[in-house]
Amino acid sequence: MDMSHIQDAGEAVPADSQWLIKRGLTWYIRVIVPPSVREALGGKQHILRSLKTRDLTQARKLRIKAKAAIDDEIEAARGNSVKASADHWSKRRADDRFNGSEFIDTTQTIARRHGEEAAAEFSARSFGLHTDLDTRESEWFADAKFEAKTEALYKFTLTLLKAHLKRQVPPLPECVQRQHRIR
Repeated sequence: MDMSHIQDAGEAVPADSQWLIKRGLTWYIRVIVPPSVREALGGKQHILRSLKTRDLTQARKLRIKAKAAIDDEIEAARGNSVKASADHWSKRRADDRFNGSEFIDTTQTIARRHGEEAAAEFSARSFGLHTDLDTRESEWFADAKFEAKTEALYKFTLTLLKAHLKRQVPPLPECVQRQHRIR
């Protein structure tokens, strides 16, 4: 067994112990924070959590759930950083300090770092076109477990509500519409 994967305090840790480190007698999980969300997580380069066990076998089992929780935290920070950036641009737009080329650059950077869906959310939030209905709708329907006819009625109602809400704000500037092929 290759014991060179991680070393802590001179003690070799087996390679099948990914993300695990040992401090004193206690096992911890250590996950690298992607550079794109470090600012949203207070500049942290790593997230370190105690698994509250001294047993390596137990630590290996606990790391799976702990890793999932850390991944959720990173994803939430990713969403918060997009939201914070959109809020910033929304304020700039309201203060007549909007620069279209800078906005497009920011949108493209978000698309590269976080994906096209995050970039679309950023654009929509920046112009007041995003509602939490957009991000929570599928979760709500999955949790509610409606009968098919009831779910279809609720989905239709939400579609009407979102359309109404989106008509309450000014349309996207033409340069942004062209950039995102919005019709």
